[in-house]
Amino acid sequence: MATTEHHEQSYKLEIVYRPAENEPEERIEAAFVTYLRFANFGREPIRATDIAHANPLRIEVEGIRALDISLAGTCRDVSQISVGKPDLGDTHARADVTFDFLDFEDGGIVRVLTAGWRPDAKIRLVGDIIGMRAGIARTDERPRRGKLWERSASPRLPSARWWLSPPSWSCSTRWTAPGPTLG
Repeated sequence: MATTEHHEQSYKLEIVYRPAENEPEERIEAAFVTYLRFANFGREPIRATDIAHANPLRIEVEGIRALDISLAGTCRDVSQISVGKPDLGDTHARADVTFDFLDFEDGGIVRVLTAGWRPDAKIRLVGDIIGMRAGIARTDERPRRGKLWERSASPRLPSARWWLSPPSWSCSTRWTAPGPTLG
C-alpha cells in the first residue's frame, strides 16, 4: 500500500508491508524484488537423492533484510520444485529449495523481496550436489548444451551443472507459475 498527499503540498509516499501470517503491518523505506533463475544445463538429470543432506540446496540472502523468498515459476510441474518457508532475519535469510528431479533445461525462478538494497548484499543459491565437486556454476548468459564443459580445465567434471541468472530467457518449454493446474 502506498499513500500520497495532494500535489500542491509536499508529497508523502509510504510503503506498507503486510506479512501473510497475520503479523502487524510495517512501514518500510524501500522494497526491491530480485529474481534468481536456476536450471540444469548438464548432460544428466539431477535427482533429489543427489543433494547432500549435510549441505542442502537453499537460497541465502546476506547483508540486507529479506521480507519474503518464494517460488515465482517453474519450467515443468512434473519436477515438483518447491521453496520452503523462509527463515528471515535482519541481515540474513534462507529458504530450502527441493525438487524430485531436474532434466536438461528444467529449473525454476525464485522471487526475493527485500526491504531496500545494498551493493554488497548477496542473494545466491548454495548447497552441494553429489558428483559436482566444482559446485554450482553461475553466469549471466544462457549457455548452450555442453558450453559450460568447454570452459573448465578439469576432464573429471560432474555430469550435471546449474546455471543462475536474471530472468531474461525462457526454457524450451513453457514456464508456469506454481499452483493448481486447471484441466
